[in-house]
Amino acid sequence: MVKVTFKWLLDFDLPATKLNSLDTIHTLEILRRPGHLGIRESTSLNRCLVTMDQEFRGVWSLDGNHGGIIILETIPGDHHEVERILSMLQFRLTQYGHTYLMGSRYVVRSDQTVAQIMNDGSEVELSPWKLAQNSISEVHGLSNSA
Repeated sequence: MVKVTFKWLLDFDLPATKLNSLDTIHTLEILRRPGHLGIRESTSLNRCLVTMDQEFRGVWSLDGNHGGIIILETIPGDHHEVERILSMLQFRLTQYGHTYLMGSRYVVRSDQTVAQIMNDGSEVELSPWKLAQNSISEVHGLSNSA
């Protein structure tokens, strides 16, 4: 598997990272005006916006011309947690073939599952093993405890 490194733009409400292996810029490091300009900034910097702003979920009325958006459900406690989440997310997205984030939206839920947010607002979980487990359980009449 080819190693993919994503470029992240951390929104003002997240702790800055200190890990050099993650390619992050914090919005406090650049000149910025309040509001949803983070989308424009992430696109112009060729980076995916990482935010706590839940308004990016749901039905999407903008076109796919943005650098990608990651919404975190749970507030990370410190820079270590942000680094852990981004490392896990980078691994999972690459594992599932999502190596190009432009125009895409994802949510990292409080239980650390990852879902892609579709334009109609539906959230599709990126866990193919769960889908396979559900299919096997249905075929064999087993209860699904996943």
